[in-house]
Amino acid sequence: MSKVQEYRDLSAEKLQTKVDDSKRRLAKLINQQVTDPGDDVREKRNLKRNIARMMTVLNEKQGDA
Repeated sequence: MSKVQEYRDLSAEKLQTKVDDSKRRLAKLINQQVTDPGDDVREKRNLKRNIARMMTVLNEKQGDA
C-alpha cells in the first residue's frame, strides 16, 4: 500500500495530527542541524515530502466536504 493511500484512509482529524507531529519533528531536525550540521539530510527531505503528501490529501478531503 502506498503512503498516499494510507493517508487517504485516515480521517481528516488524524491526518491533521500527523501533519502537526511531522512539522514538529522537522522543526526539531532543523534546530539540531544548526548545532550539528550534516546529519539527517535524507530524513529532513523525506519529512518535507511526506508533509506535502499529507497536506495534499488533507486539502482533497476538505474540498470534498
